[in-house]
Amino acid sequence: MRRRDFLIQAGAACAAMGIGHAAGAAEPPITFDAVPRDRWTGEPYELAGRRLVFASWYYVRPGGYGWVNDRGEGVTASRAPIGPWDAQFRRGDDAPHGIRLVVEKPQRRGPIIPPERPWEAMGLGLSMFLRDGDRYRAWGGCQDKDGQRFSCYFESDDGLAWRRPALGLVEYGGTTQNNLVPSAPSSVFVDPTAPAAERYKGVSDGQVNVAEFRDFIKKHPDRWEHRALRKDAGFIAAVFGYVSSDGLRWTRLAEPFTVEHSDTQIVAGYCAARKKYMIFTRNYFVGPRSAKAPEDPSGMAWLGDMRGAGRRSIGYTESDRFGDFPLSRVILTPRPDRSPSELLYTNCYTTFPGAADQ
Repeated sequence: MRRRDFLIQAGAACAAMGIGHAAGAAEPPITFDAVPRDRWTGEPYELAGRRLVFASWYYVRPGGYGWVNDRGEGVTASRAPIGPWDAQFRRGDDAPHGIRLVVEKPQRRGPIIPPERPWEAMGLGLSMFLRDGDRYRAWGGCQDKDGQRFSCYFESDDGLAWRRPALGLVEYGGTTQNNLVPSAPSSVFVDPTAPAAERYKGVSDGQVNVAEFRDFIKKHPDRWEHRALRKDAGFIAAVFGYVSSDGLRWTRLAEPFTVEHSDTQIVAGYCAARKKYMIFTRNYFVGPRSAKAPEDPSGMAWLGDMRGAGRRSIGYTESDRFGDFPLSRVILTPRPDRSPSELLYTNCYTTFPGAADQ
């Protein structure tokens, strides 16, 4: 259809719907020339990197198809009746076929970093690792033979052979020549938009006292939930943000992002395409308690691990800035084809190398 024909028909459609100006007023021409270019959708796509990742049909055209008669004319139920064998389903020349999207089978290797130092005698584990420039960096935790816990840091050139840099930050056994850090959030990411002093950001679970809780809910009445009040354990759970200039020395932000129950394995990141800070939390697949039910003195009827109806699931929240996060909402729940006691326990967020938007 030519552009002129389209504009004429569009004008007729608007008139049929009663859209227009007062009687006798001149009808202005309909034009789309003023629509910003960044509002259009479709090919060609702008890539954030140099790689296409076929994790969905996004980069594969659906192609044309339809039911036609022997003369190649389209036939539909609204046209003249035809015989039961007089229509064929045909794909267009651009229709994809013989394509399947499959996940490559992963190759298991490990342990990548075996315990070797005294502060790792009872084991070590990594909570976060990322590529930062020309090196890989990893953060985790370890325990010595007495069960004392530490935060630790590692570096690698290839992601396979890891070294323990002598950081000089934490004393152990009379020396600071080790890879221990004062503390580190459970999730770390690089913020490309931040000033140098806050280039590295992170999130972790934490706790607030009663006075801090009361002050928080006065200022942010929509950013807390009752499940954060762990009466059985005697604490109030919260989600905190961290900033750092080097990824080694961290400052926890004074005010929590939210007061909600998200114990451990909180993961954060920055989406450059959407300009959003994202947090994936440990949430629960459980609904509100009926107001008709008897009072629950413990307030713990939701806790699925012990006696309640809740199933661990993955929650999500986002914000335009590293703060002002609303309460997380459940986005992934245990599938119905799994056993009723199976949970989603470990969060992870990553992008594909060379394709930051995938």
